[in-house]
Amino acid sequence: MSSNVDVDLEDFIEEIRGLESLKPSEGVDRYLKHRGDEITPNTKEEYEAELRLFEAFCERSGIGDLNDLSGRDLDDYRKWRRDE
Repeated sequence: MSSNVDVDLEDFIEEIRGLESLKPSEGVDRYLKHRGDEITPNTKEEYEAELRLFEAFCERSGIGDLNDLSGRDLDDYRKWRRDE
């Protein structure tokens, strides 16, 4: 007999497996579209410039799906930007 925790965990794992692939460029575009009405045009340009650098980092690091992004990847990105 499974506990509620086991059932919840199984549901959670199935939900994660069901996430649609999201390319970094698509993620950037979705984010900018979502924030578009909430930020000034200048802020949007600044966000876009930084996010395009993140997109380039993903490409050079072989990250083709944002669902595969890890905390270590984000740390590597911060180091890359700091050292640039």
